[in-house]
Amino acid sequence: YANAAGDRRQIATVIFHMGISYMNDGKLDSALMFIKKAQSTFSDLKDPQFGRSMIYLGETYERMGDLDLALNTILQAMALLNETNDYVHRCLGYISLSRVYAKLNKIDCALYYAKESLKIFEKRKDPAWKRDAYNLIASYFDHLGRTDSATVYLKLAKSLSDSLSVEERKSLLAFQDVVVDEQSKLEKLENEKIQTKNKVRTYSMIAGLVILSLIGLILYRNNNKEKR
Repeated sequence: YANAAGDRRQIATVIFHMGISYMNDGKLDSALMFIKKAQSTFSDLKDPQFGRSMIYLGETYERMGDLDLALNTILQAMALLNETNDYVHRCLGYISLSRVYAKLNKIDCALYYAKESLKIFEKRKDPAWKRDAYNLIASYFDHLGRTDSATVYLKLAKSLSDSLSVEERKSLLAFQDVVVDEQSKLEKLENEKIQTKNKVRTYSMIAGLVILSLIGLILYRNNNKEKR
């Protein structure tokens, strides 16, 4: 559809997300090709998605094991994203930086960027991301041997996980109620359709019988007139 419309930005956006899908599927060469292809268009159009794509490009390099290139790419992305209000991708950038530094065994740096991501998640009041950030920070404190701090963040993560589980269950129950209500409405509509069809059929038959009766009456009267 994007090709049919000739919308370069939309074409690049689709290609970009195809690249992300390939990355998540572990097909890193394809991911690299698609993300870079999208970036070329984003760069030409001066589209803000260029900074976002740099995050995923860096993550692809990370998964390929090229940590230095991953680090440089994500740092470039952050320089671009810090000039925008794209807080979500800035958080994702901090998380990516945190992971790369952890793999480089620079745990202090990893901890710093995990905390930076948490600051934004707390401002956005995003419980799922906060939980993940808490778990990440806990793992770094544990790696540094700071067990007390690790325990604090693990407890925070667990409390959020529990509350999210309750909310998820509520959402699931609400969704199930909606589905049941919708099925009930559909069944009711189907029954009403059947009843309407039966009524129409019955009225049609009655109307047909009335018309035939009138025709018979007219023919009978005409026949009597002819006889007389």
